[in-house]
Amino acid sequence: IADDSYVSSEAMGSGMAGNISISGGEVEIVDGFLATSASDSGDAGNILIESPRTVSVLGLAYISSDTWGDGNAGDISVAGSDVVVQGSSYISTDTLGTGSAGSILLKGDQVTIAENAFVTSDTYAEGQGGSVSLMGSELVRIADDSYVSSEAMGSGMAGNISISGGEVEIENGYLATSTIGPGDAGSILVESPGMVSILGSAYVSTNTFDQGDAGDIRIDAYSTRIIGGWIESGTTNVGRGGVVEVRGHDLVIDQGGVMTADSTGVGGGFAGNILVNLGGSLTLLNDSRVSTMTADADGGNIELNVSGYQLLRDSSITTSVQGGTGNGGNLNMGSGAVVLGRSRIAADAYGGNGGNIMIYANPLFSDAVSSITASSQFGLQGTIGIESPVVDVGTALADLPEGLLAEDLTPRECVIDAEEASSFVVRGRSSSGAGCSSREFSQ
Repeated sequence: IADDSYVSSEAMGSGMAGNISISGGEVEIVDGFLATSASDSGDAGNILIESPRTVSVLGLAYISSDTWGDGNAGDISVAGSDVVVQGSSYISTDTLGTGSAGSILLKGDQVTIAENAFVTSDTYAEGQGGSVSLMGSELVRIADDSYVSSEAMGSGMAGNISISGGEVEIENGYLATSTIGPGDAGSILVESPGMVSILGSAYVSTNTFDQGDAGDIRIDAYSTRIIGGWIESGTTNVGRGGVVEVRGHDLVIDQGGVMTADSTGVGGGFAGNILVNLGGSLTLLNDSRVSTMTADADGGNIELNVSGYQLLRDSSITTSVQGGTGNGGNLNMGSGAVVLGRSRIAADAYGGNGGNIMIYANPLFSDAVSSITASSQFGLQGTIGIESPVVDVGTALADLPEGLLAEDLTPRECVIDAEEASSFVVRGRSSSGAGCSSREFSQ
């Protein structure tokens, strides 16, 4: 279907529009239009596209099932070995009336949304937004300023977004649910048995700009990488922020990556919470942060349950209140080693009380410039509790000298040691230990 060609099924009255079904060895929609719609009480039809090979939606192609009245929009389903949506193309099922938007399902071995493409199920009035699902057994990729969304522009609730892939990569792309009215934003779920990567200017968000609550964000993957990207659940009005949760083996946040739940409006709703459950390690590097922040409402809580080590270098984990009388949120982290290098852990407030920090570490090491605070400018200070067999804050992470010792200053091996199991030891000049001065040297 190409060159501004048009395939449609429309309901102008109380009757239902028909369905559209396309099946082919390969399917290409290039600068073409495929649409069902309803403008009264009738429902729009469904759209089904399937191929044993590739389904391509390219150029200025447009696939839609919309409703402007009381009827519901139809569902859109696209299935192939590979599904490619790119080049400013558009797949949407929206409602501009009281009817509900339909759902969107894209399914294949690889699903790619790229080059300014849009996949949306939005509500602009009282109707409910629909769900958006992307399923790729090998890979789901959203890139190049492409946008996957379910948003509520009126009183209706936004739908949910779910992504499931062997690997999931969001690079300079957007994944969003939001509400600008009394309806709640939808939730976002990303699942992978492998790696989830959020790269560059990628932005994954659930936000509320009015009375509705923000949705939750959950990532469930073996490895999650946030390299420069953002994950945010936020509110700018009286609605509540959602929960941001990451589960899996390890999480790396680098190059200014952010995971946050915030409330930025004065008199706004509560910030959401952040929950991390990892069987391996948590690493924050190079101006990255995990945070909850509010303008004046109570701060959100952060819970980090990590079996392995937690390493922060030039990064921060904070729950803070910038003004008003809101209390700082609480921060719990453990249970492996916690290592801080030029980093900050804080649960601070302004007029309210500082939050509580509890660290379970085995052990806790910090350099001299890192800080752990639970303060308040005008309220009561919070509390800091540390349970660790070793707590060395400020001196444990000394810089190691570069280079090896001069060979002529290195102690020679002792005969008595040579007869035992071999070993290799490098000591600094100021180290102490048994020398060979009273033993016979070996050659």
